[in-house]
Amino acid sequence: MHTHAHTHRCGDGIRAEREQCDDADLMDGDGCSSECTVEENYQCRHFICAASACEKAACGDGYRQSIEATIEGYCDDANQEPGDGCSATCRAECGFDCGNKEPSVCLSDCGDGVKVCPLLMLTRLLLMITRLLFLLSL
Repeated sequence: MHTHAHTHRCGDGIRAEREQCDDADLMDGDGCSSECTVEENYQCRHFICAASACEKAACGDGYRQSIEATIEGYCDDANQEPGDGCSATCRAECGFDCGNKEPSVCLSDCGDGVKVCPLLMLTRLLLMITRLLFLLSL
C-alpha cells in the first residue's frame, strides 16, 4: 500500500496553518500577498476547501484591519451611523469605549470618573457661570 501526502503551499488555494490567506495565486496587491499574508488595508474571508476572498478594508465594514487596529480610538461597528458610540468616520465618540471586538461594541463610560468630553466640560462651565451671574445680579 502506497500513501501520498499532499503538501500545501502558498498559492494553491488551500489555506494551510502557517498561511494568513491563500487566494490561489501568487500576485501581490490583491489582498493576499505572494507569501500568503494579508496585505495592509485588506480583509480576507476564509472558506473550507476554497480559496480566500480578500477585499479592501473600509470604515463601516465591521472589521479592525491591521492598520486600523493600531489607531488610538478606532472602532468599526459595521455601520456609519453617528450617535451609537462609533462615529461615521470610525472613531469612538466622546463618552464611549468601543473595545477591540469585531464588529466594535461601544458602551458608555459615563460614571467612570475618568473621561470628560471637552464639549461636556464647556457646557458645565457655562452653566456654572450663568448661575454665578444670576446670583450676583440678585
